[in-house]
Formats: sequence, C-alpha cells, structure tokens
Amino acid sequence: MAKSETPDRLNILALPSQTTILFTLIFLVIGLPVLLSAVGRSVPSGPFVIVCVIMFTVWDFLSAPDRQIRKLRLTNAAPSFPALNEHFCELATSTVGLPHPPRLLISSEEYNGIYGFGTFTRRYVALSRLLAQELEATLKSPDSARCARAEAVLLHELAHFRNGDVWKALLSRSLLKVAAVFFSVSLFNTLLIPFLYHYGARFYLSNFLLSPEMVRSFDPEAATILETLPQVGPQAMMRYELYVLNAHWPLIVGSLLLLFLFWRRLLRLRELYADARVIVWQKSAEPLLSAIPWIATVTALQPTAPPRRRLVPRVAFGSTSSTGWLRRLFSVQPGFVMRRCCLEEPHRIYGGTLNFAAVAGITVVLLNLTLSSLFTSRFIRGPNATLPLVVGFTVLAVSYIPLILRWSSDWSKMLRPLGLTVAGFTLIRIAPQVLVGALIAVGIVLYPEAIDQGAYALLLIGGEDLPSLGVSPSFVMDVFVIRPLLFSALVIPLLLFLLLVLDTYLKREILTWYGARLVRKHPAAILWSISGILAAIVALGILPIANALIFPTAHSLLAPTTLIGFTLLVPLLIGAPLILWLGHRRYARRCPTCEAKIPGYYSLGCRCDQCKGCLHPRLTQSLTASP
Repeated sequence: MAKSETPDRLNILALPSQTTILFTLIFLVIGLPVLLSAVGRSVPSGPFVIVCVIMFTVWDFLSAPDRQIRKLRLTNAAPSFPALNEHFCELATSTVGLPHPPRLLISSEEYNGIYGFGTFTRRYVALSRLLAQELEATLKSPDSARCARAEAVLLHELAHFRNGDVWKALLSRSLLKVAAVFFSVSLFNTLLIPFLYHYGARFYLSNFLLSPEMVRSFDPEAATILETLPQVGPQAMMRYELYVLNAHWPLIVGSLLLLFLFWRRLLRLRELYADARVIVWQKSAEPLLSAIPWIATVTALQPTAPPRRRLVPRVAFGSTSSTGWLRRLFSVQPGFVMRRCCLEEPHRIYGGTLNFAAVAGITVVLLNLTLSSLFTSRFIRGPNATLPLVVGFTVLAVSYIPLILRWSSDWSKMLRPLGLTVAGFTLIRIAPQVLVGALIAVGIVLYPEAIDQGAYALLLIGGEDLPSLGVSPSFVMDVFVIRPLLFSALVIPLLLFLLLVLDTYLKREILTWYGARLVRKHPAAILWSISGILAAIVALGILPIANALIFPTAHSLLAPTTLIGFTLLVPLLIGAPLILWLGHRRYARRCPTCEAKIPGYYSLGCRCDQCKGCLHPRLTQSLTASP
C-alpha cells in the first residue's frame, strides 16, 4: 500500500461537523427538557413558560437581522461599491455555489469588521466603509496574490453560509438567552404565588375596597372562604419553595453555562471550519493566512465608538483572541496560532483526548442537571439516567474519528489516549456526584427529617405534621449516594473504555472496505452508523441490565419500556453482526479499481500498489501549496 506523493491531508469537511454536534447538544440539553415539561404534571407556571420560551425563541431568532441592521445603520453596498458587490455576488454563485447570494451591507463607523449574520433565508454580510474601500481597491490590483488575499476574506464569510453555521449560532443563542430569562422570571413569580394569594385576599377584604358584609351579600360562601383563609405553615411553605427551586434552577444554570461555554466554542469552531473550506476553494492556505493579520491591521486603524460589554459578542473576521487559557475558554474567536495549526493539521479542529473528555463530560453533567429539574424529572425513573451516558459515549466516539484515520495498525497507540479520555470523562462526571453526595450526607446527619420533607416536596404535598415515610438514612445513602458513585467510578469507565475500543476496531476494519461504494462515497455516514449502533445497544440492553442489577429498587427488567427495548435489540444484535461479516468478506482490503489485495489498515492518503489509485479520496485533501 503506497503513500501519495502529493501532500494529502485530512479532509475535515467530509467528517461530522463539530459545530453541528455542539448545536445538537445545546438543543438536547435545553430543548429536550423544555419540550418534555409541556407534557404531564408541572409547576403552576410551567405551560405558560414553555409556550413563552418557544414563541420568544422563534421571535428573537427571526427578528435578530432587523435589529442588527437598525443598530449598525447598515445600508446596501451596491450603490457605493458596485465593483466589490459584483465580485462578492460572483464568488457566492460561482465559487461557493449559493443559489441566492447574501446581501452585502455597509455599516456606520461604530463597527469596523466584517461578519455574516442572518436566518435560514435572510442572509447578510456587514462590513465597515473603510474595509470596503480596502477590499475593492485590492480586488482591482494586478497583483494576483493581493487579489487572492481579498477574495479569501470574502470567501471566509461566504463559507459560514455554505457550512450552515450562521443560523445554528443565532438560533442556539436565542434559545439559551430566552430560556435563561423566562425560567428566571418564572422562578420569581412562582415563589411569590403564596404571598400574592394571601395578601391579595386580605387586600380585597379590607374596608377600603370591599367590606365583609358586602361580599356576604353577594356570595356568602365566598365570604366565608375569604374570611377563613387556609394558613400555610412553615413546613408546607418550605416544601413548596424547595419544589419550585428544584424545578427552575437546573434549567437556568444549564442555559447560562451552555451560553458561556458551548455556544462560544461553537463560534470558535465555525471560524476554523470556514478557514478549512476557503483553502479547499483556493487550493492554498497562503492567501487566508496573510489575510487575517491584514484585516486586523485595517480594522485597528479605523476609529470606533467606545467598546461595550456584551453578553453575546459579535464575531468578526480577523479579530484576535487573548492568550490566557481562561480568556481563550470564553473567547469567541480562535487565535492566529490556533488557526494556523488547524490549517496545517485539520484534525486539530476536533481537539485532543482531554478536549474530547471535557466536551463529553460537561455535556453529561449538564444533561443530568437539566433532566433533574422537576419540569422533567418525572420522566426519569430512579438513579443513573440512560440518555446522558448514551450521549456521552456518542460524543466521544464521533470525536475520535479523525484520530482513527491517522493511527497506524499498532494498538498501543490507541489504548493510551482512549484510557486518558475515559479517565478525564469519569473525573468530570463524578465531581458533581461527590459534591451532591456530601451535601446529602451532611443534610441527613444534621437534619434527619430532610428525607421526609424532600420526598413530600417532590410530590408537592401540603400540610403540617405529615406522617413519617419510614425511609432510613442508610437506605438513602446507599441508593442515592454510594451506589451511583461506585457505578460511575467503576462500572461506567470500564464499560465506556471497552465500547470505545470496540468502536475504534470496527471503524478501522470498515475503512478497509475499499470495494464498497457506500463506504467510498459516504464514509462519514458509515462511521456515524457504527457509533449509532453501539449507542443503541447500550441504551436498549447494556444499561437497563446494569441498572436492574445495581439499582433493583428503582429499575426492573420486567418494566414495559425495558421489555420494548429488548424486543428492538434482538434483531439489531442479529442483523448488525451479520451485515458486518458479509460486508467484510466481500469488500475488505480489495482495490475498487483493479481488485488487487491491499494488506494492512487504511492510512490517510494511501494508494493501491498495483494501479496507484487513491483509496477513500473523499477523506483526503491535496493543496497546491503547503501552509
């Protein structure tokens, strides 16, 4: 198996997009609880809040372009810069392949960059007047290198629309922003309901408005009820407030953490994906690498209004990011060094092993947090919810695809990073469990009645001096602290490591199916399907059995949902191995052109020794000039 003589690199655009993964995770962590909370029993203001979150998310998303146009006083660029507008539209239709080019707009002096924004169909690219002058003059230059540099700037913004990350960033921002605001308002209003009920009734019964005699003349029964209002005792009030807090705070905290972590990471990654697509169109990274500092210099020379702190920052091409690791974590723009590294080695867009662990671990923690809200917890039976673990495995399995394409046949090179990723994921996942377990233990020791009060609060049962449920502290510690912690620290890491090893092995074997047309044309979809099949096996079979063995009081193998899962699992366990076995016998290690046998595993850029044909050309990328 020969290597290519041209500088073949990983075609990151043929793999699952990290921006799409983050967008899906954001909607899964917040959108799923919001939709589930609209079904069944909820807090008093629940249905109203859910409708408001959905309606205002759509409104904020669709009206955002108009707000930007009014705020920056954007105008059409065609009258002032006809040559630039014509060149921009030509690039959008001929090079990028967009059927409807975005509108090029000129901003006032308070904005000095270039960036794309819009919705599904309304697409705009805004730039400052000084930058428009520089771009138009550069595009008219006889120097081809300078012209390519200016085109790289325009192509970068057009790449955002081609990748579909403009509407994803805007829609996810709207959801997180609206969810955080409305759940906070709902929390405040719901906590006030008992006080409004009590003092409002007293106010209407005052002599200033209605005297008791007047109310009795209209409705004696209502007057009797109002005169003898039921008193809410301290225990009932505490249970009510605990119920309301447990319903709202997970969704509020989850929305804010996603906004400041995942959404900003989505913005950083979309810049890297736009860079990757630009060098595909221009067949070289040099114009883009020279354009980044050039645009930064041009925008720095333009006077602007004093900067304002923004909850949701605007991302502009060529802006720089801070060098500190904490500021990089919250930055919305990758630094120049990072962009250059990702152009030289595209797999760096996915990050490293610890980065995989951080994304998957934080996702599982946030998903566990939002699902613990009383808006949605009624759908979760017992400890150890299945969905977060399945999502965590899927994120890890998909993240490792670029590294699988680069590894050799030496298994030792795979086991160590897989082990480090699982260890990092486990530490992130169990850290909140340890904290919550410690709080439960301290609370039970200092206030043993907290068990009964907590149980009655979850069921929203009022009244004072309720009978004891007879639940011992040792039972609570065993079921809700010790067993989940041991399960997360011992069972889950071993299971996850074995699944990732199996996932890696199957993907490496399927990548040798050079003769299979489906694998050649859609390698990313095939690699996705392997992780999906394993995730389905985990969700339908492995985790239900493990939960029933470790948490027998909360999970049962005879539950209807478990039996339905087993029924779906049987054909999957029979059909998937059979298809893999037949496909491996027919297509494995066989050249699609000359039918020659190809030994070993697939490596990036490899070719058939006999016909010199490229194997899996969709996964490789050749440039005319190395960055």
